[in-house]
Amino acid sequence: MNPTALPELVSGVLPHADAARPYPRLEPQSFADWSAGDPPQREWLVEGLIPMGTVTLLSGDGGLGKTLLAQQLVMAAALGASWCGKPVRQLGSVSMFCEDKVDEIRRRALPICDALKVARDDPRLGAAQFICRVGQNNTLTYSTWQGERHTGYRTTELCQELRALAVASGARLVLLDSLHDVFTGNENFRPEARAFVQAMANIATAINGAVVVLAHPSLAGLDRGIGTSGSTAWNNAVRSRLYLTRPETAAQGSEIRILTTIKANYTRTGERITLKRRGGVFVAVGQDDVAARQTRGQRTRSHNQPRRLT
Repeated sequence: MNPTALPELVSGVLPHADAARPYPRLEPQSFADWSAGDPPQREWLVEGLIPMGTVTLLSGDGGLGKTLLAQQLVMAAALGASWCGKPVRQLGSVSMFCEDKVDEIRRRALPICDALKVARDDPRLGAAQFICRVGQNNTLTYSTWQGERHTGYRTTELCQELRALAVASGARLVLLDSLHDVFTGNENFRPEARAFVQAMANIATAINGAVVVLAHPSLAGLDRGIGTSGSTAWNNAVRSRLYLTRPETAAQGSEIRILTTIKANYTRTGERITLKRRGGVFVAVGQDDVAARQTRGQRTRSHNQPRRLT
């Protein structure tokens, strides 16, 4: 097979170096050379949470509302509105939902429009495109072999189409829901995990924007409260990682969530944003509001407990 006809190589065996260029893959830079001027200010999709130009992983247990929160993000970005109580850069997006059909996405969109105080047919929302691929093969990267020799990782045609669509439409945000749909390799194998993240980082570079991937933690990740799954490469390769949880003290069925910055290469970690699902959407609430609700809940439970007769 002609190597030039193969899909894009993410990582693996590279061609031999050009003899005329002894270091063709290396481009040294000098700390003394500032002829290009100062670097531009770092861009954020959501300051402190989602940086531009790289990959962010948003993890959380099933049923907590990751997809809803992510859909709120892309719709807020189309309007330049707020998300989790923070301003969002106004830009277009392409979302690929692998777990929900079109009707479900549109059902969620109605209360989101109400919360954003916009009409459902507001033309600005046209900047937030979405694709639903429930039940289809959504693999974005795969391994290549020559006999028993592993020769690297390549992107699928679907991955290349997704990138081309995002570039052609001028989108600066790509959302993927969910990791276990688009990555079908061995999540415990470090090189394979890194190759996938690198492929997503290549998309972020191509669109000069952000790629956000939703993911589910393993049982160990849940028990440790860090939201990871598989190899440590998932945490190490992404530049930002957010974790959506329900507070340990929350009552059964509570609509309170905590969004925590677990990893942040460009800002501080440990930021915790308290959210409450209200009217079909998540809204940011202050800690005083949460404490007041918990106190009322404790009083109610105490009042409902049977009293001992003396």
